[in-house]
Amino acid sequence: MVGSTETRRTLVYAGLVAAAALLINQLIGLVWYHPHPFEVGLGHTLLAHMPETSFPSDHATVFFSITLALLLRHGLKIWGAILIPFSLLLAWSRVWLGVHHPLDMPGALIIAITVILVFHRLLLAMSAWLNDIGETIFRRLFS
Repeated sequence: MVGSTETRRTLVYAGLVAAAALLINQLIGLVWYHPHPFEVGLGHTLLAHMPETSFPSDHATVFFSITLALLLRHGLKIWGAILIPFSLLLAWSRVWLGVHHPLDMPGALIIAITVILVFHRLLLAMSAWLNDIGETIFRRLFS
């Protein structure tokens, strides 16, 4: 295998965060439909796109989620920092191409941040819980 155990864990974490954020996007889309700019005749569309809900941007959500996940984990912070301008460029390009409204991008960022915070809390809680279980088992085995 390539990479350290911590690197592999961080990449799995980033993938899980991105998948969870996309799930949130899908749930938002089921509850609230927001048309793309080209669906309401706003601006020029430079990229063909399916008529589906515009808010929040799935592309930006995935990029923001992965960028934040890498930034907040020890092993790959430099890669997270490298991805910041690319994430911002991707968000800007989706608006420039006419497939998203400008506010779709902060919405994607807010969802990415929220999912990261929830995952962080869950990991802390699970870590404390697993430590307690491990300590209990250790005491019972060696006391």
